[in-house]
Amino acid sequence: MKRSLWSILFIIFSYNLSIAVPVIYQAENGVLNGTVISTTLSGYQGTGYVTDWNNDGDSCEVTVNVATAGMYDITLGYAATSGQKTNDLYVNDNFQANVTFPATSGWSSVNAGIVPLNAGNNTLKIVKNWGYFYLDWFGVEAAVLPVLSVAKTLVNSNATQSTKCLMNFLVDSYGNSIVSGQCGDADATWINTATTYSPAIQGFDMMDYSPSRVENGATDPMEVERAIAWYQSGGIVQFQWHWNAPNKLSNTAGCEWWRGFYSTCSTFDVKYAMDNPTSQDYADIIRDIDAIAVQLKRLRDAGVPILWRPLHESQGGWFWWGAQGYAACMQLYNLVYDRLTNYHGLNNLIWVWTTQDNAESINWYPGNSYVDIVGADIYLPGLNYGPSTAMFYNIVNLVEGKKIVALTETGTIPDMDLLVAQHAYWAYFLTWNGYENNTSQNSLAHVQAVYAHSFVTTKDELINVFNCSTATSTKTNTPTVTNTNTKTQTQTPTQTQTQTQTQTQTQIPTNTFTKTLTLTYTKTPVLTATSTTTITATNSTPVSTFTITATFTPVTGAVPAVIIYPNPYSTGAMTIAFDLKEEVSAVRFILYTQAFRAIKRVELGAQQVGRKVIIIDSKNFENLSTGTYLYVIESTNLSGKKKRSTIGTFLIIKKN
Repeated sequence: MKRSLWSILFIIFSYNLSIAVPVIYQAENGVLNGTVISTTLSGYQGTGYVTDWNNDGDSCEVTVNVATAGMYDITLGYAATSGQKTNDLYVNDNFQANVTFPATSGWSSVNAGIVPLNAGNNTLKIVKNWGYFYLDWFGVEAAVLPVLSVAKTLVNSNATQSTKCLMNFLVDSYGNSIVSGQCGDADATWINTATTYSPAIQGFDMMDYSPSRVENGATDPMEVERAIAWYQSGGIVQFQWHWNAPNKLSNTAGCEWWRGFYSTCSTFDVKYAMDNPTSQDYADIIRDIDAIAVQLKRLRDAGVPILWRPLHESQGGWFWWGAQGYAACMQLYNLVYDRLTNYHGLNNLIWVWTTQDNAESINWYPGNSYVDIVGADIYLPGLNYGPSTAMFYNIVNLVEGKKIVALTETGTIPDMDLLVAQHAYWAYFLTWNGYENNTSQNSLAHVQAVYAHSFVTTKDELINVFNCSTATSTKTNTPTVTNTNTKTQTQTPTQTQTQTQTQTQTQIPTNTFTKTLTLTYTKTPVLTATSTTTITATNSTPVSTFTITATFTPVTGAVPAVIIYPNPYSTGAMTIAFDLKEEVSAVRFILYTQAFRAIKRVELGAQQVGRKVIIIDSKNFENLSTGTYLYVIESTNLSGKKKRSTIGTFLIIKKN
C-alpha cells in the first residue's frame, strides 16, 4: 500500500513532466567549489558532469532565470553508482531540502522539491552532505502547489473533547498562522523575558521515566508536573520520548547509560525483539511502554491533551528504534499505538510522526490511519532563517496534503516574512533547548521579530483552545507580506495588571480541589512575574493545605517544605537560602543539565525548622561547560517523605 502511494505520486509527477518540459541547466557550466568536471561515466548530457564531492562545503551552483516570481519544481539529473546518497539543495543561498539520490547503475533523475524563485536570475546550489555521487543537470519548471486539505478527525475516534478541540484549533490555524513553540521551562521563560510573549507550545520529554534510566539512578525529572502547570496556565503541551534502550546498554566512556537511546550505545536489537514476542527483549519493551503509560495517565487525569511524538527521527538510524530498518520500526510504532490507545485507554494523545522527505520516507510512514500530524526536525547552519520550503511541500506530498505538517524541531527559527511569501505553512515550530538564546543560532533581534510577527500565534492568543464549544482564537491572514506585520501593544513604561481566577474541579473518586491563582505582571524591558497558589485537597485523609510561591527573574521556586530565595551564581560560590517548615533528616542540592540529567548532588545532614543556607563552592562546577543548568532543593522529612522545590536555573560562564 505504501509503495503504491509513492507510485501514484511518481505517476502524477511524470504526468506533469509530459505537459511541461523543464528548462535544463548543465551542472558542468556552473560555479564549482571543490568539485571537478568529469566525462568518465558515459551517457551524460552536455559536455560532462560534476564529481569529487569529498569535503564539507563542496558545491555546484548554477544561475537560472525565470520570467515571473513564484514556486518552481526542481529536478536533478544524477548518477549514484556507489549507493544511495543525500546532499543539500540551496536556492539563493537559503537551504531548501535534503535531497536523496537513490542508488543507480547509470544516469537517472530525481525530484528535489518545490522552491521559491524570484523574477529574473536565481542561484540553485547542491552542497555536499554525504557526497560521492555525480551531478549532471538542474531542471526548472513552474509548480502547481498541492492543496492543504486536512480533516479535523483524529485517528483515535475515542479522543477526549479537549483533545478534539486542540486538533480543531490546529487545523483551523493551518495555513493562516504558525503556532510558536519552545522546548524547556527555562527556555520558555527566557522567551517571555526577551520578547514579552510566551510560546504557545512547550516541549517536554519522557526520557528520564524510561526504566533503564531509572535503574541507573535517574531521578524524577518532574516533567509531568511542569507539563500540567503549563497546561493550567493556558499553554499547549508536547511530549517526545528519548527512549533509553530497554536493556543491553553499553555504559562505557562516551556511551554512558544516559546516552542509551543512541543506536551506538546499546546492542538492543529491535528487529529481534519484534520478531520474538516471547523473548525478554519484547517483554522489556512492553514494560517500558507501560511505564510511560503511567505518566501519560497522570496527564490524562489532569485533563491535558498532548501532542505526542514517539519514535522520532527513526529514519536517520541514530536512535535504536530505527537502527534495524523501517519494517521493525513500523512494528514497534504499531505496538506503541495499540498498547497506549487500546490497552491503556489513553485518549488524550494527538499522534505526531517525524519524517524525512525523500523516496524512502513512505516506507517509514506508519500511515494516515495512525498519524495525526507529520513533522520534520530541521537544524540549519546558525543564523540561517530560511523556511525550508521545499522540505515542507515534499512532506505535504508524502501525505497527499491530508495531514498537518509541522516543524517538530528546529534550531534556527524561520523568517516569518519569507515563510509567508513562500507559502511554507508549517503548522507550528518547536525550537530546541538552548538554541533560542544562542546568538550564534538566533539573534535576539530575530527572536523578538518572530514573536512579535502577526502570523505567529503566542500563548496569550490561545483562547478557548481546549473548549471548542466557544469560538477559538484562529487568525486569518492573506498571503501578502508587508514589513509592518507586527503585533501592537499599547502600554505605559510600567503597567501593572492583577488577575484573580477561582476554579473548582471534582476528580474521581471523591477528591475536590479548590485553586485560587493570583498573577501580577509588571511589563518593563524585563518581565517579572509573581504568582501565589493555594491548593486545598479534601478526601478521606486529613486535610492538607500548603502554599507555593515562585518569583521569576531569576527563575526560582518552592515546595511546602522548602522556599528558595533569589541568589546569584557568583565568583567563588553559589549560595542558596531556603526556609524549612518542618524538621528533616536530609537536604540535598541536585544539579541537572537542560536535558534533565542529574549530574551533581551536594548533601546536607539533618536540619531543624528555620532559615538554612547551602554554599556550593565553584570547584563543583569546574568540569562543566558554559551554559544554562537547572537545579532543585530536595528534602526528606522524618517520616521518609521527599519534597522538592520547583526548578531553579542559573548560568555558568567559564573564563578562557
